[in-house]
Amino acid sequence: MTFTVTDVICQFPTGSYDVITCVATIHHLPFTQALTCFRRDLAPGALVIVGLARAHTSVDHLLGAVAIPANAAMGWL
Repeated sequence: MTFTVTDVICQFPTGSYDVITCVATIHHLPFTQALTCFRRDLAPGALVIVGLARAHTSVDHLLGAVAIPANAAMGWL
């Protein structure tokens, strides 16, 4: 296993990564360009994007409340 921290916009060989993770950073990137680079650099594998958005509206809070038991039921907690 090789772990690399890098600039997403840099050019790497196509299909060179089995897993790409993006944790709490996607909102800082040029979104379309970043996703294009992820698709280009990702071998058939997994793209994991974790956002840490703050709940602002009642709908945000409702979705967060529903997500907790749903994630637990799926074994993600």
